[in-house]
Amino acid sequence: SNAEADFFISSSDSIVKHEVTMKLDSVNENGIHLSWTEYTRCRVSGYSIYRANMSTGKFTLLNSVSGNLLNFVDNDFVCPQPFLYYVKPKVSCAKVYPKKSNHVVADPFVSLSQQKMEIVESTAINDSSILTEWRKPSVFPDLILCFDVYRSTDNKKYDFIARVEESGTDYLDRFVDLRNSSYFYKVIPINSCDKIQVKGNYSAKVILSANETDGITKLKWSKHKIWETGVEKYVVEKLNETGTWDVVKEVNANTFEIND
Repeated sequence: SNAEADFFISSSDSIVKHEVTMKLDSVNENGIHLSWTEYTRCRVSGYSIYRANMSTGKFTLLNSVSGNLLNFVDNDFVCPQPFLYYVKPKVSCAKVYPKKSNHVVADPFVSLSQQKMEIVESTAINDSSILTEWRKPSVFPDLILCFDVYRSTDNKKYDFIARVEESGTDYLDRFVDLRNSSYFYKVIPINSCDKIQVKGNYSAKVILSANETDGITKLKWSKHKIWETGVEKYVVEKLNETGTWDVVKEVNANTFEIND
């Protein structure tokens, strides 16, 4: 029979139990490093490494190596997630049925929990809308399908307000009441691995006002209070006739007005 058995049968028909033990050596940026003990009951032509997604438990053949190798590095995964492994010897002896090894669990070095967003700013536009801008995560950016935008008026309860395509880096919120409410925003990347990511930093609107006297426009704005690391500087920009923004002036974090 070619069925898998837990025992090897010697030439004298005595039954001896055998074992190959797999272990996790290390996990780093190069992948998951696995090794196993040598199968000594018969000449080995190779070893087959099997892997299962922890969420399904279904094993598939990952790779095969020659019989003189006792280690393997797995870096063949798109979605970082916990994996389950075992190894099984391939032998060329008659009436020898090697069993699979023990199971080993491993997590990739980089996980999608590090796929955090960095919101650059939220700025009031013409006292009627708020533009929120962000930078894409540097961790697995190719896995991002879209971005979900959430808004709050108390920085506690956030409601979903929009979904932005994966190429987008900003969202214009037109449904705001800037005179009577404060607004806070967060952006969460949605990826092809179907994992909701840890939220990044928050953003709050900066209220900008303008008053003109004797041909001089005085611009004033509110202090940004949300970012834990503080504000490095404020950049004042002006929309030109082509629809793009030109930098008017950059000021330090303690300056809240300029004359244009």
